[in-house]
Amino acid sequence: IVASSMAGVIYSLLSGQPICILGGTGPNLAYTVAFYKLCNSLDVEFLPCRVWQGLWCSLITVILAVTDCCAVMSYVTRYVEEIFAALISLIFIVEAVYAIGETFWNKDNSTAFLTALLALGTYILAIKLRDLKKTAWANRFIRITIANFAVTIAIAVATGLAQIWRADVNLEWLMVPDEIVPTLKDDVTGEPRSWLINPFGEKKTLPTWAIFAAFLPGLGMAVLLYLDQNLTTLLINRPTSGMKKPAGYHLDLFICGLIIFPICSIMGLPFPCAATVRSITHLISLTTYTERPVPGGGVQKIASKVAEQRWTHFAIHVLMALALLFSRYLRYIPKAVLFGVFLYMGITSINGNQLFERLFLWGIFDVTKYPRLPYVTRIRTSRLHFFTAIQFLCLVVLYALKAIKQTAVAFPFFIAFLIFVRMWLRHLFAPEELAVLDAHEDLPPDALKKVAEMGTQTWMGAQSGGEDDVVRGTSNHSLMESMEKEETFGEAVHRLREPARASSKEPARASSRTRSDAETACV
Repeated sequence: IVASSMAGVIYSLLSGQPICILGGTGPNLAYTVAFYKLCNSLDVEFLPCRVWQGLWCSLITVILAVTDCCAVMSYVTRYVEEIFAALISLIFIVEAVYAIGETFWNKDNSTAFLTALLALGTYILAIKLRDLKKTAWANRFIRITIANFAVTIAIAVATGLAQIWRADVNLEWLMVPDEIVPTLKDDVTGEPRSWLINPFGEKKTLPTWAIFAAFLPGLGMAVLLYLDQNLTTLLINRPTSGMKKPAGYHLDLFICGLIIFPICSIMGLPFPCAATVRSITHLISLTTYTERPVPGGGVQKIASKVAEQRWTHFAIHVLMALALLFSRYLRYIPKAVLFGVFLYMGITSINGNQLFERLFLWGIFDVTKYPRLPYVTRIRTSRLHFFTAIQFLCLVVLYALKAIKQTAVAFPFFIAFLIFVRMWLRHLFAPEELAVLDAHEDLPPDALKKVAEMGTQTWMGAQSGGEDDVVRGTSNHSLMESMEKEETFGEAVHRLREPARASSKEPARASSRTRSDAETACV
């Protein structure tokens, strides 16, 4: 809590993209656990060695920021972003399910059953309250207020119910100290450790070789935080998010490396970085959406406006710091409730991830029942599933590397390796296929139909431009050139989307048009 609140206040005031919420992440935790086990196996103190790991990480992060290394993220496409976001979702879901299942192995039946009920009840109640704004119940203000505090209300209700069986069932509760002190205590004296870590050893002298050997784990942590920070920022700033203000990739990384990471290293705090699920949730809370029907069933949400500002980020972390004054009350919250919150965070973050959308298509045997989205209508079904299978295999390998103790330290480097996997895909898929499967922009189905009628090859620029040109919208052989108008692919996409956005704001007018009129308006 101290690390997140401190980093959040600094980041909200100095960063280039304050929509991103800083905090501990699943990959960060997994890497720290792997480093802890490595220190134990080498018989060196963890916290002093971690200070040097953090300082090396801070130095490398600053170097990455000032040498324009964030420009490498321009090679990261939706393919890599979706795998990374899926990994975060998977970590939340698997850890929550595993924690619930573990109670059935190690606890009595009453404890296990109540743990499962509280976790699932918290998740279901949060989902139902969140969806309350879509109903006609009460009035709009009440519905939106309840939906905005859905998770908080669910935690309060589940915690209240847990108190009924507090004396009868051996539930696990949060262990929180009465005062603001570090939770780690000395084995002999029982005194809590100091806020500042001695980098040369607490109980015994840290070997000199360990200071320099910490460079490699520091490099791995820097790579992980670099990817975690920038991939989350990429997800926030992708075109479909509706952001208007530019991002500040180098500035954000520089602030983390120069100020936040060194402080956390010396104080023995977790290294906060842009947390994917929390950042996306923050973005969603600030976004106004319009819904667009998808032929074949369902609707597609389109971001029409985002309230881009710093105050919500600042206020969140100030309130988080003030919550430390009431930490004694946190001990009344059972861990089972937090398992439900983790499950909620993991499952809700699946929404909008095209990888999961394409994975769900594997369960639909009748292809005529597929939603008429661009990657369905423009790509052969076998090629669509082949692309999804490769992406899913990368996700499985990435999670396996994280889960296996012997390879956990190396899994950040595989995240970076995914960029090269994406480059290799150009040898398996045609440029026009990748331009649809790996595009940030989803064109309206009617516009795609009209474009297809006027010539796929001309539109995609595949006759002379490379796949990179197509994805970046810089091909000179676009459909617009055939209409004697110079326009990039990205500009054409934006122009084609405008009629769909306008029609979503004026449903009565759009519904009165004929299909041919709508197609003419799109093109």
